[in-house]
Amino acid sequence: MNKFIISESEKQRILEMHQNATSRQYLMEESTNSPEIFIPYKKIKNQQGETVAVPAKEAYANSEYVTTFRILDGDPDTIKEITKNPSYLPYKLVSIELDGNAGQGTLRPTGAQKFETINGAAYLTGNLVVGSATPKLGIHPSGIVTKFSDTTTQRMGGVLIKKGKEYIPTQK
Repeated sequence: MNKFIISESEKQRILEMHQNATSRQYLMEESTNSPEIFIPYKKIKNQQGETVAVPAKEAYANSEYVTTFRILDGDPDTIKEITKNPSYLPYKLVSIELDGNAGQGTLRPTGAQKFETINGAAYLTGNLVVGSATPKLGIHPSGIVTKFSDTTTQRMGGVLIKKGKEYIPTQK
């Protein structure tokens, strides 16, 4: 058996070349499979008397409690482009179709979408219309179809539905 001995710097160079060559493929899969949705929520008592967070459906149409999204874009060139051109937008979100434990229905973007740098990574961000969809808080590993404007291919994957702004009804 032949053994190859390479220096640590050569090993790092080879790994970096491989990561750069494949980052778009790997990280785009991660980004399209893992949209994060932030929905308004409220706190209620469950049957056991514990306080739990649930989606605040009554707040979906209220402009003060906007549902938002962010989707990681793994292309390292996107951050460079955002730095050069803040209005850089090579693609847009078209819809997120919920199924299974994540809820039912289609979430559609409303208003402007943009790329932002958050914690050193590029994210596509914007607002969503919930409409008659029924999103459920939590991590949902599969059963979600996310569509983007740059392709007609439906991308299946997971979604993370997080608490957005807490809905507190006003007393009248």
